[in-house]
Amino acid sequence: MKTLKVAVLVAAISLSQNVFAQEGEASFCVLTEKFAEAYMEGRQAGLKLSAAMQEVNSGTPAGKARDIMHDIIKEAYAIPRYESYLGDEFQKHVVNDFADRMYLKCLNSDLANR
Repeated sequence: MKTLKVAVLVAAISLSQNVFAQEGEASFCVLTEKFAEAYMEGRQAGLKLSAAMQEVNSGTPAGKARDIMHDIIKEAYAIPRYESYLGDEFQKHVVNDFADRMYLKCLNSDLANR
């Protein structure tokens, strides 16, 4: 289920390079936020870094979109994985904070100012 969700987000962000040029930063940054959320959920659930990178590599042509996705994944994996004994709410908090941070980073980037 999560793999399908991630695959859809990978495809959406890959295609969004053209979409956000027409619709503005909000569209691209929302996709970026959702991608960040999906991969941090995967990170917290135990998805291996190599598997996350392979999903992106196999589903996205080389270029700016793939580079952005790699950067988001690397940032997600720089954050510790918190065990479920701390509670699902704690993991959800970590996921939400990361997604918010990536959304804000997108809004403040050159990508959002096209």
